[in-house]
Amino acid sequence: MATKLLLVEDSLSIQTIVETTFTREGFEVMVVSDALDGLHKAQTLLPDIVLADASMPGLDGFQLCQRIRQSASGRHMPVVLLTSGFAAYDKTKAKPKGTGRA
Repeated sequence: MATKLLLVEDSLSIQTIVETTFTREGFEVMVVSDALDGLHKAQTLLPDIVLADASMPGLDGFQLCQRIRQSASGRHMPVVLLTSGFAAYDKTKAKPKGTGRA
């Protein structure tokens, strides 16, 4: 069975690159353009991994990750945040509340 990957990305060019690359490697790739739709898909389709844009309009990737983690089904779901910028990494924003790790 193929590994299910959910890509939450608002850039069409990044969607195309990621989808093409991972599909060639045997992944089943599901693509959505906004975080609210991504949250719904994560909760209903239960992907093996989520790749999400860190900075999207509205709900961003950090907030999406936090909401996925709040659900029982998403508590242990791997979420990788993607960024195309060269902004400094914000450890305080990435650090889960109540833990000592980022």
